[in-house]
Amino acid sequence: MRVDTVLQVDVPQNVLVNTLLETKGVYILDCYTDVFIWIGRKSTRLVRAAAIKLAQEIHAILSRPEYAMVTRCLEGTEPQTLKIKFKGWDDVIPVDFTRTSESVQRRGVDLKASVVTVLKCN
Repeated sequence: MRVDTVLQVDVPQNVLVNTLLETKGVYILDCYTDVFIWIGRKSTRLVRAAAIKLAQEIHAILSRPEYAMVTRCLEGTEPQTLKIKFKGWDDVIPVDFTRTSESVQRRGVDLKASVVTVLKCN
């Protein structure tokens, strides 16, 4: 069996954005000290296996520091070490630091709110 297509993705203005990653695709990002394999949820098993093999070969062929490694990243479970390579890929959760434990006791907790409440200890 063989993989029919290996493409190099053009990166507009040399800025990586996570919208370049398509759920049916598998991408290899070579960052010298890290080689990331991003695996889309709808990618085929054959393409996944080929990408892992190719990433390992890329890692072995090029001279790298001893601590360099290959990291497999499944769509939706990306580590922060991959996300920081992309502009605007923020998983920041808004936090309300203004609430105290007393105000939460008085007003209650809104479990449907999209804001994480951090309680201040006195």
